Amino acid sequence: MASNLGVRAVLLVLGLTLVAFAGDARGSGVPLEPSAPSGSLAAIANESAAGRGDSIAYTVWLNLTGAGSTPFVWVNLTFAANLTADAANASVPVACAPLAPWSWECGGLGSGSYAWSFTAAIRVDSAPGESLTTVANATTFSGTAYADVPGAAATVLVLGAKLSIRFTEYPVSVRPGERARIAVDVVSDPGLDDPPNETAYNVRLTVALDPWLLVDPDSNLSFSVAQLSPGSSRGLRIDAILAGNATIGARIGIRAILRYDDFNLRPIGPREEAVAFEVAPPDFVPLASVLVAVLAFVTALAGAVVVRPILGQRRITMDEVFLMHRNGILIQHRSRTPSLTKDDDIVASMLVAIQDFVRDSFRTEAALDDFSFGERSAAFVRGKHVVLAAILSRGDPRYLIPQLRAAADALEVAHGDALADWDGRIGRLVRAPEILDVLLAGGYRAIHLGTGRSPPRTRSPRGR
Repeated sequence: MASNLGVRAVLLVLGLTLVAFAGDARGSGVPLEPSAPSGSLAAIANESAAGRGDSIAYTVWLNLTGAGSTPFVWVNLTFAANLTADAANASVPVACAPLAPWSWECGGLGSGSYAWSFTAAIRVDSAPGESLTTVANATTFSGTAYADVPGAAATVLVLGAKLSIRFTEYPVSVRPGERARIAVDVVSDPGLDDPPNETAYNVRLTVALDPWLLVDPDSNLSFSVAQLSPGSSRGLRIDAILAGNATIGARIGIRAILRYDDFNLRPIGPREEAVAFEVAPPDFVPLASVLVAVLAFVTALAGAVVVRPILGQRRITMDEVFLMHRNGILIQHRSRTPSLTKDDDIVASMLVAIQDFVRDSFRTEAALDDFSFGERSAAFVRGKHVVLAAILSRGDPRYLIPQLRAAADALEVAHGDALADWDGRIGRLVRAPEILDVLLAGGYRAIHLGTGRSPPRTRSPRGR
């Protein structure tokens, strides 16, 4: 009996001690660790089929959902033997450090989406019809347990025939009423193997012209051939008249769409290339009285309305352009300086700052804004489906707003349908690189300076 009482006394003391310890812990103000986010992976390639020697752009997303943060995440990529990946120009989240080639350790990632962007080239000795797969895997550590994230893969098929579109002739500018001559060819790569593996079948090319171009009745806008052997070509020669009422300064687009089958009669395409020219003003000699009146009017308004905006726009130096979807996901990044594109830390930190600023701005009704970024400044505009941001090393970001708005409008016109139901496939935005490069080069400087309006829109076909 005495021994039982002793055991009960010891248990009672231990229980009181544990209760007191728990009370101290609750009263200490130390929060309980929230549950770590759960993860998923996605991987895409900008081409589902490509020729040997082609470079493929890949994006891998790690999506984390839930409360709290993940102390550690390990991400690694595995490539098919016939893919040569470019590690030097890969873009990775700023919180991730390399452990080995194509393997990273990331610390303290919270809920959100994190992107890895890189390119890989198809080896020239790959077999036609071969499937090349890139696999992404990830493991998380919540502080108490490890968890494998379901893997993701992107597969590219090696073509047995490689065709390309080449615009061999088109004008730089045309006056209303003048003739525009256009030459576009489909060229078959010489190939490495004997036919028929390198022969393209059911080759179809269609050219879509801007509505301002009136086609000569003798010109064909398409052709179809049963096959195109290695090293051969086939083309179209088009004569068109630019409409007399075409808008001066507008960009007139010409788009070529190619479809064909490879050696296994597997359909390839559509693949697209596009060029554009500018509507030039007509030649005329104004009357002296009209010239005097115009000069007097321009002189009176030049300082306040014209000169300052012109100088303000021309003094701008853009270094980086970021195209993002409204959901904050980066679609494309272009750089004026090659050295900056290779500095992953700088570019990643720029993107993080822009995404944070954009996310905060969506809480207001503002459609555009500017802010400072270290020694640089930045400006962005928000379109219907996209956000376009630019980093400046020189100039007032307020004068960049018309250019950003004009470029955003051009993107919406060219690819509004694709952006409305954006699924992450960069290949659907075939004109985006051209529009961003024109923006970087100053090609979207507003014509109606001082009015806040963008330059006239190009009548380009909408995106797929």
